[in-house]
Amino acid sequence: MKYFLVALAAVCLIFGCQKEKIPDPPPPPPPPDTPVVYVPIYQPGDTSMGAGYAKKLTAKWNAEAICVIQSFFDTNYLSIIFITYSVDGAQRESFGFSFIPRFEDGKTYGLKKMTGGSLIPNFVSPTYTTWTSDGDVTEDRYDLDTTATDNFFRIQTIDLANNRVEGTFTATFKIREPRINPANPKTVKFSEGKFWAVIQE
Repeated sequence: MKYFLVALAAVCLIFGCQKEKIPDPPPPPPPPDTPVVYVPIYQPGDTSMGAGYAKKLTAKWNAEAICVIQSFFDTNYLSIIFITYSVDGAQRESFGFSFIPRFEDGKTYGLKKMTGGSLIPNFVSPTYTTWTSDGDVTEDRYDLDTTATDNFFRIQTIDLANNRVEGTFTATFKIREPRINPANPKTVKFSEGKFWAVIQE
């Protein structure tokens, strides 16, 4: 009987010393939904003399394209501007590149904000602005995002005999604070861009 009690006590100790089973941790919560970024997209306007196409953040974007010789500065340079409009025809965006060498095709340029007195070889100058009211009031201005490593502008063809230019681009901009219209995204990226335009005198 003495040995039976000792054995019973040993069994109780063995089972009593066993660790409680730890349940498996709960699965991690699912990742939060990717926040949806509102991308304002407007009308392209008249594209009979030129058009631009790109992805604006996540949305398809296209615009009227106007290409002119920069006669106010130096006729050796071109400027191209893309314009979009509201449904009633008021300008809503202007996006473009200036100081494009007129006689160089098949060349890729970097992007840098420049003025006529501060031109740097192998760069063109980009701008992006939104407009409000009847299209004659500046809304938000954007500055080139110089940290974006994929900014570029490429002239594929300049056909001076037919006054036609074609090219591609990617450009990222950051809004200049304070933001005027809270619906405008803080960062706007135009990627996979392409364009054609008639060079207008």
